[in-house]
Amino acid sequence: MALSVMAVVLVSVFRMGAQTMAMEASARFNAVAPLLAQQKLGELITGGHEAPYTDSGRFENQNPAYAWKADMEAIPFEMSGITVSPINRLEVKVSLESSGQTFTLRTYRMEE
Repeated sequence: MALSVMAVVLVSVFRMGAQTMAMEASARFNAVAPLLAQQKLGELITGGHEAPYTDSGRFENQNPAYAWKADMEAIPFEMSGITVSPINRLEVKVSLESSGQTFTLRTYRMEE
């Protein structure tokens, strides 16, 4: 009887430890990925690229486990029959390949 109680307790403790590690990894991704995406979006905006534009890579120096993909696409915009400057859709995806998690940051900017 005591052995079965001890087995149930040990299984519960190991399961709790595994869940804690998974939650910590998820929290770390949710803290790091948005910052990396904002950084890459800033580089995309200030880089002088014209739509359509696509690039991808890794955050080699800071976080080599994270990969990124950036897309810029011109979206024609018409208002009351008047064509105005196109709007660019900018999208940055940051992924942690070891866990399969992906964070997407998307914004729209008018061409100047």
